[in-house]
Amino acid sequence: MIGYLYHYSLRKDGDYNTQFDVILFLINGLVGAFMAYCFGSFIPDTIEYRNGIIGFIGIAGFGLMGAIESKFVDKLIGKIFK
Repeated sequence: MIGYLYHYSLRKDGDYNTQFDVILFLINGLVGAFMAYCFGSFIPDTIEYRNGIIGFIGIAGFGLMGAIESKFVDKLIGKIFK
């Protein structure tokens, strides 16, 4: 969710056509939580900054959504499965 809010805050000054999408915000939050849950178990409990690392994994979920939505990934998958 932090990644989405950061991306939303980078809109250009005066560009009020960009609207906040609640559904997309929640989807990005769920993807981030899912990634943090899945990959968090690989990080040992003995690491001092474990919770912070898991938080960064969740923020990386926003980048994953951007990659999934990109046309490059569609073309790559199309070439692989042809």
